[in-house]
Amino acid sequence: MVMIRMATIDDIDSLVKLRIKLLKEVNNNIKNYDWDQYSEVLKKFYYDRLPNGKIIAFLAVINGNVVAISMICLYNITPSLYNLDGKMALLTDMYTTLQYRNKGYGMSLLNDIMEHVKNRGYVKISLNATESGRKLYERYGFKDVNGKMSFKFK
Repeated sequence: MVMIRMATIDDIDSLVKLRIKLLKEVNNNIKNYDWDQYSEVLKKFYYDRLPNGKIIAFLAVINGNVVAISMICLYNITPSLYNLDGKMALLTDMYTTLQYRNKGYGMSLLNDIMEHVKNRGYVKISLNATESGRKLYERYGFKDVNGKMSFKFK
């Protein structure tokens, strides 16, 4: 039986482990990356932001094992005409381990985390979808918005 719950400080190792699994799966062409260093950076990030609510994570747990995660980073920008409080949310991680996929855990996590963020007053959630995750987000109601520009310093 699956239990969906909000992550706590005690779950940081599981969050790190599943985020790294996600990144390795999505970026399978990366070779010789220092995953240990990245793991330490992630742990610090989660320890800094999970307790103060700047990140929210939900977990699917079966027999004590975390089998899926969802995570949203919360931040503020300058208020706009249609976002007077400037609240922004970025869905950063939705990942289910291979053997537990297509059982509805992803949608359950997405429903719970979206409802939680909505109840905190956030009205817009953005994400960068992988090709494999796109169908889940579209079923939920996310829309693909073209024309977004970005710049990266070299």
